[in-house]
Parts: sequence; C-alpha cells; structure tokens
Amino acid sequence: MEGNPMTPHEEPTRVRTVRSRLAHLWSHRKRIAAAVLAVTVLWSGFAAYQRYLAVTEVAFVNFPGFQLARIERARRSGAVRVESLDLASLDRAVNYPVVYVFGRGLQLDETQLEELREADRQGVRLFVQGATNPALDVTNLRGGQLDAANGYLEFGGAENYARLLNFSRVELDGKSFRSEDVEPPVERSMDVLFHLDDDLTFESVDAFDAYYDAQGLAKPGAPNIALITSVPGPFNANRDHVDAFIRALEGREWNVYPMASAEKRLDFLKEIEPDLVVLMPHGRLTLGRADEAIAWLRERNIPMLTPVSVFENHDDWVTDQQGMAGAMLTMSVVLPELDGGMVPYAVAAQFTDADGYEIFDALPERLDTFCDLVERWLALKAKPNRDKRVAIYYYKGPGKNAMNAGSMEVAPSLLNLLRSLRDAGYTVDGLPETDDEFWELVQTKGPVLGPYARGAFEEF
Repeated sequence: MEGNPMTPHEEPTRVRTVRSRLAHLWSHRKRIAAAVLAVTVLWSGFAAYQRYLAVTEVAFVNFPGFQLARIERARRSGAVRVESLDLASLDRAVNYPVVYVFGRGLQLDETQLEELREADRQGVRLFVQGATNPALDVTNLRGGQLDAANGYLEFGGAENYARLLNFSRVELDGKSFRSEDVEPPVERSMDVLFHLDDDLTFESVDAFDAYYDAQGLAKPGAPNIALITSVPGPFNANRDHVDAFIRALEGREWNVYPMASAEKRLDFLKEIEPDLVVLMPHGRLTLGRADEAIAWLRERNIPMLTPVSVFENHDDWVTDQQGMAGAMLTMSVVLPELDGGMVPYAVAAQFTDADGYEIFDALPERLDTFCDLVERWLALKAKPNRDKRVAIYYYKGPGKNAMNAGSMEVAPSLLNLLRSLRDAGYTVDGLPETDDEFWELVQTKGPVLGPYARGAFEEF
C-alpha cells in the first residue's frame, strides 16, 4: 500500500475523539438549538424591521438646495429621512428605496446613467421630474404612482411635499407603520395670488381682496404694490425671502398683492391697477405679450422695479468683484430692462441653513433701502414734472475734447433730450436754438478741467 497506513491503535483513538465530541454536542443540544433559534429570530426580526418598520430614506438628485429645504421643512414624520445625493455619488443610489431626480438641465455621463439603471435593476423606485433629455429618463413608476409623484412635485408647497414623503414611504417603500393614509396631490392653478399663510392661494383679485379685507390688512387710499415672484417662487422653494419682502412692503403701509403666475401676470395687473410693480425677475415680464405689457405700463405711468435675488452663497457673492455674469445676469437684469424694469438692486441671497441646504433669505439692510426707493418712486409719480430734478451724465474728455458715445452725435442728442423734457413739462430754461450754440454752452458751463489748467479753473 502507498502512503502511511494507519496503525491499529490510531483509528480507535480518532473514532473515540469524534464520538466524544459528538456526545458533548448532543448533551448541549438544547442550548445549541436555542442559540440557532435566537439567531434566526433576530435575523428575521431585523429583516422584518427593515422591511416594515425602518426609516424610509428618500434620495433627491440634482434638486436645488432651496427646494430641498422646503421639502425638509414639510416633513411631518421621523419615519422618513430626506437626503441629497450628489451626482458624483450615484453608485449609492442602490442603497435607497426611492430616488427622485430633478431632470431640468440634468447632465449625466455613461457611468452615472448606468448607476441609475443598476438601481432600477435592484428594485429602487425611480422618478425623473421634467427630464429635458429623454435619454436620461430612468423613471420606473407607472400609472397612478407616476401621476402622483409628478403632481406632488409639480404643484409644490408644504402640503404636497409632506404628502410626497408619506407617499414615498407607504406606496413606494411599502411601509405603513408611523405613516398616514396616502392622499392625492393638492392641485392648484399655476396663476395665483398668495399671502403669508402657507399654501393659501387665490385665483382672482376679488378673492384676494376679500381675504385681505377680512384680515384687517386693507388700507383704503394707500398705494397698491404688485409683487410678482418668478424663480424661486413661493411653492417650489423656501419662502423666507418672499415673506420678508411682503412684510417689508406692508410695513410701509401699502397694499401688497403677491403674485405667482406665468400666463396671467398682465391680466392680474389690469385688475389690481397697481401704483407700482415690483418684479422679482427671471426673464421677461410676460410670455408672448411683451409689447402689450410695456404699452399698458407706459400709458398708466406705472414704474416697474426689478430687485435681484442672488443665486449663490452670500459670502461668495460679496467677495466676487464681478458679482453676476452669464445667463443669470441676462435673466435677472438684461431681459427685465427690455420691459422697462429698473433698479436691479440685490435684496436677497443664499445662505446655508441648519440642515446644510443653500436657501434664499433677505438682506435686511438692502431690503429696507429698496423700500425707500419704492417710496421715492411713488412720490415722483405724484410730483408734477415741473418740480422734478433730473441729472444727466455725459462722458467728455478735458478741454476742447468732444463728448463721446458709441455711434452717437452727443451734443445734438442731448439737446433733443432736453427739448423733449421741456415739452413734457419739466423745467428747462435757457435752451439754445442750434446744436453749435448748445456745444458752446457745454464748453462754457460744463467743461472737464484737468488739475494742470489753473487758468481755466480760475476763469470757470
């Protein structure tokens, strides 16, 4: 035989050892069975807890901080947790039962898209809101669940966001413990007036007036101020800056008509007949009715002021010498000016809240200064043109240098402007008849003198 054959004494010894150990285990069989049962119970309990009782962690991808802050504030139960999931961490999407993705402007590379697809394969419930690129729409909700998720997010507001989180736990994660009955989205018009009461909206000016009067807020004979919100609005973001604006304007004893509208802004304005419009801008005043809106404001001599909300952290903004640039500058300043908007003065910026989200909040001193400007514009409306004072700035080099402006004859243009002011009732005396005479007048009474021209200084 090959190898080392077992000796007669070795085999019985090993057999006796095995038998001894088996006997020992058998004598403790009840304890072992109890231990196995305990482990099984614990594991089953843990699995049951995870399946039916554990906190539902809902991930939000690509949502702006100000919207997540509003969703977090709407959360009514500790059984649901709101978490912001970075695009760089989409490999963690498989760890959540529910993932919501903000699709507007969403950009994903192939790796990130595959990570969401893997989450889908692992049973994660996915919903992409407003996907601008259909190739990135990995939504796997269907039927009533799809309609509900879209409605909660589209209509927004505290109640809808609270219902969204409860729906996510009960319908999508399958957990009813520490939950409420699932309720459908609260539908609202996209064109409403509102006030400080969260989610209270009015689809007509008459309904708002009735509420305003019942609350003792109406001030007969006081100026009416139309406050038009844009992005962020009162329903899809935290409201701190909007509510501060309403309180600041009402604190000046004015009637304030806060408005969240895209299609009916001009219709509401015609009903309100405001003395002044405050537009928190994000593009044009109206869609498709720009000329009509401009003409209506001009005919009624209604100023439109366009205070700016800064879409970046306040501390970063104040240290940035450029301040605002690119598309945000266009949407906040350039486009509103085409409609006659004035005073793009920053009154709100983003700050990090206690939950780590970037939210909008008012800049109190700047908001107070802006209200002073509103007050002065209202005073100007009531003042006769003859009593108004207008300052005109022009660019001119020293000495005999001409006044300069791109592709413009400055002296004739200024003279035409002064004549128009005179014809409109402004006090403009002593205008010369010709362009040359006006130019001589500027050289005599409005020269630019260098420090080297001591004789000219003395003569002036």
